[in-house]
Amino acid sequence: MAAAAQVIDITYQQMENFAGNVLEVEDHRGLPTVAMSSAAHAAFTPEQRATLLEHCADIHHTPIPTLEAVGGGSVRCCIAELH
Repeated sequence: MAAAAQVIDITYQQMENFAGNVLEVEDHRGLPTVAMSSAAHAAFTPEQRATLLEHCADIHHTPIPTLEAVGGGSVRCCIAELH
């Protein structure tokens, strides 16, 4: 899990399915976890999801089709980032 940073290239189709709208958060154990919509999760290839899992403890996704269709945003837009 402590692998060096890595870029995951996404296609325009994946981008249109919100694969670029993901956010790393911390789970209840303090471990890094990636949050995304179910559309984004489905858009990633199995290899891309495996690469994400090399850098985090888990991937969590939820369906939010109304927000994505009407609001134009996705999971990242629903989570406040505190720095």
